[in-house]
Amino acid sequence: MANLFSGRMQVPYYYSCYGYTRGNGKTWHGGQDVVGLDSDRILLPDYDGKSISGTVVTARKVDKSTGNRTWEWGFYVCVKLDANQTPDKVNYLYFCHNAQNLVAVGQKVKSGDALAVMGNSGNAAEASPPIKHCHLEVRATSTGAGLDPTHYSGCANRVGIYGENPVKPLSGEAVRLKIYADTPISAGDVVLMQKVCQPLGIAVSAENGALITAPASAGDQITILRKAQELNLTVSLYHATVSKVQVTVDSLRVRTGPGVEEYTQVGSVKKGDVLETLQIKDGWAYVVTGEKDGWVCLGEDGQIYAKVTVLIAVAGLFGAVGAPIIRLNSNITRLNVTLEQLKQDMAQQKVSARQTHQRLWAHNTEQDAALADHEKRIVLLEHKERRREE
Repeated sequence: MANLFSGRMQVPYYYSCYGYTRGNGKTWHGGQDVVGLDSDRILLPDYDGKSISGTVVTARKVDKSTGNRTWEWGFYVCVKLDANQTPDKVNYLYFCHNAQNLVAVGQKVKSGDALAVMGNSGNAAEASPPIKHCHLEVRATSTGAGLDPTHYSGCANRVGIYGENPVKPLSGEAVRLKIYADTPISAGDVVLMQKVCQPLGIAVSAENGALITAPASAGDQITILRKAQELNLTVSLYHATVSKVQVTVDSLRVRTGPGVEEYTQVGSVKKGDVLETLQIKDGWAYVVTGEKDGWVCLGEDGQIYAKVTVLIAVAGLFGAVGAPIIRLNSNITRLNVTLEQLKQDMAQQKVSARQTHQRLWAHNTEQDAALADHEKRIVLLEHKERRREE
């Protein structure tokens, strides 16, 4: 599946949307303005998940002095789609305001191919502020009006952030990272990684052919991971506390945030699943599911939905601290046994209390019956006594 950009995309303003979205609803905007948040490479997208292909028919910049209104697009690329690929009337896709075009006229392209670099050329440079973005416009003919672009952009026609971040942090907390390769990192790669880390205020040291960083936040981890990927380097946790949760209920919902009312469901996990946890907050855990990562509730109102297990890792190798792990797991086991025993004791106490209550009720019932019988005898005796006196 290919969207307009790799990773997350943003429709930043209402007037970025397609339709009569400008001039208080009086001015037509023939396309959709989309910002690439994780990548500046504009891609040939697919159509609602279906791969498409075509030919570059235009890749140019029209100067404003020519009087041609196309100058407003700045650097732009037009792709003519191959016939009979989509159910709509679209034949031409325009990608505008580019900083640089990466394709040439006559070039065959398919979904996922890079077409240009996102920019703010043309009249986008005159905006306030001049935000870099891609104006995507789709047409039936090269001179026709813009049609609905949302089947191609991967974004709904409203303000919001769409898509997923292709690079995820190794931890939701600030942690140290180990950057390494199959062989000792080259001097050139060391310099490049230092240039990434220094502006972030993250110190880097060498250790056994690898680089070790000072604690890096989740956002800085993403920056470091991207650069490492470019250099074909591997990044792992150096010192970290790794948490896992085991689901204890039949089904548990995965949400976009740590809460119910304001966050939507993106998936679910089932009883017995053991999931890596990147962060725990307010009774919720951010888990890696293999599909849609998100937040699960650990429990509420005295009921446990998922149990947390904590392991200590050094340099990503659990074996390096086998004894501490055994001790920690032993402590956790003992704690679980203690909690289980406490639950059993409480259950037994409830049973005992119930039985005691039942015995007291039966005893009181017997006493009430005996008292009633005694009162009846007294009444009979009094009645006999009155008859004798008469």
